[in-house]
Amino acid sequence: MVQSMVETLAALPPAWQVILLAMIPVAELRAAIPLGLARNLPGVEVFWLAVVGNLIPVVPLLFGLPVVIRWMSRYRFCRPVIERLVARARRKEEQVQRYGPWGLLLFVGVPAPGTGVWVGSLVAVLLGITPWRAMAAMAGGVLLAGMLVTLFSLGMLQLAHLYGLETLLALILLAAAGWWWRRSQSRG
Repeated sequence: MVQSMVETLAALPPAWQVILLAMIPVAELRAAIPLGLARNLPGVEVFWLAVVGNLIPVVPLLFGLPVVIRWMSRYRFCRPVIERLVARARRKEEQVQRYGPWGLLLFVGVPAPGTGVWVGSLVAVLLGITPWRAMAAMAGGVLLAGMLVTLFSLGMLQLAHLYGLETLLALILLAAAGWWWRRSQSRG
């Protein structure tokens, strides 16, 4: 999915590619920063472009989601979608409830699957966190995630130059397999 989005954005200048990719759910900073670095943009520029792009959807999400949720709740065929979204947000609720806005900052700031401003906005709306407080927490989380992804991406590029792309890919696959195995062991 991310690959098809990148191909669609390929006609745009690299800076716009980074901004737009950072705005898209799932991709967000995790895809925008490596893309910008791969397009040979300076690291600091990529960081700020991705942060700005990732923050653009926050205001419409925080103020628009309650309206959309209320509207969709009125229609029976939309209720399963709303229920799935609410269930997904509720799974993240404990972390955010325990630490308040700091929990939301950490939730958005850890660049892992299922985190970011899109899910963070949904969690904030469902937990009733005021939009301004949620925006501040998510802005801090986006800055944290941006720093982590930029540093990680720059480190991966250095490793690829030193040891070759094949070695780097093998290490990434090995780490992913270890993570998957550990996760399956903790569930079983």
